[in-house]
Amino acid sequence: MTATPPRILVLKTGTTHAGTRRRYGDFDRWFLDALRGSGAHFDVRDVTAAPPPCLDRHDGVLVTGSPVGVYERPDWLDALENALREAAKSQRTPLLGVCFGAQALASALGGQVKRNPQGWEIGTIQVRRTPEGCADPLLGGDNEEALTFQATHQDFIETLPDEALVLAGNDTSPVQAFRVGARVWGVQFHPEATPAILEDLIRERRELLGPAYCSALEGLSPTPRGRELLMRFVQLGCTPPYSNAPETTVASGARRQG
Repeated sequence: MTATPPRILVLKTGTTHAGTRRRYGDFDRWFLDALRGSGAHFDVRDVTAAPPPCLDRHDGVLVTGSPVGVYERPDWLDALENALREAAKSQRTPLLGVCFGAQALASALGGQVKRNPQGWEIGTIQVRRTPEGCADPLLGGDNEEALTFQATHQDFIETLPDEALVLAGNDTSPVQAFRVGARVWGVQFHPEATPAILEDLIRERRELLGPAYCSALEGLSPTPRGRELLMRFVQLGCTPPYSNAPETTVASGARRQG
């Protein structure tokens, strides 16, 4: 009997620059492209247009980045934070919040998110894992302290909720990765992004970046660890005791909800 492919829910929290969207797709497409070949089926819900569905009906949940800040409190954010809070409390479904998704998760649990006084962190960055990060089922797997990922953000998690465990950080953003319980994670960086996407975003933000523009472009490099992290997340969704989705047949590829 063939195992049912894992069903991954992508909660889309906004849209990227129009030019970048035309060339590389939107936030949800970056995840689907990075996870091509994973064997997973994807459902996409735009939470800026409709509240999140029941997260327990999927084997894993990904929360995308967004052009807005958590502290701006868009009218759809309360419903998203309620869903994230319940996911962290129940620990029934693996969840990974990325960039804004990580910040929303931290905020939902009582953490503080602010504009980073150091400005933009954009391009290929290095993060340092804590001992707990090296042993983490998602971020760990070896003893190498420093890892590289793509990043683009100007906000940061200033204070984590009490129940969160720091897994990685750097001088610009002390909280680059954290975990709540056994199966809920947040990462400030973008494991789904490629150097090509980051180059496009850097060029779109040339005026905003000022003197940092050239160094951000010149420092771009491949970050295969990002895709590896996402593939590992999908594997967590189809490995007992993580599997939660009902055994029903779903169409191949992504389905948009809402």
